[in-house]
Amino acid sequence: MPIVKVEAPEQASAYDIHIGHGLLKKAAGLLERCRGHRAMIVTDENVAPLYLDAMKAQLEAAGAQASAFVLPAGETTKCMAQLERIYDNRAEFLLTVETLELDHIRKDRLENISAL
Repeated sequence: MPIVKVEAPEQASAYDIHIGHGLLKKAAGLLERCRGHRAMIVTDENVAPLYLDAMKAQLEAAGAQASAFVLPAGETTKCMAQLERIYDNRAEFLLTVETLELDHIRKDRLENISAL
């Protein structure tokens, strides 16, 4: 299976892209570093019916808490308004997970937000 390392100047570290047939069925092994973390899958309404359930299951099999955000299909979705919706959804997911254990910095941030 070929692996392409991507190094972008604006990224703090490089990341790998795995290329191969059937990767979705064995993605849990590639997602081990997600264990104990939360993950959000961002996809569109054309791709979601094909792969979302399988990807969410693989993340959960790797030990992650998975959520999904499905955008409308099309190029017009690639805009700041949709990015804001993704961030809002991400914030809601992080704040509503009952098993969330907050470190001191996050706890302070949440207290500041709830005071507003």
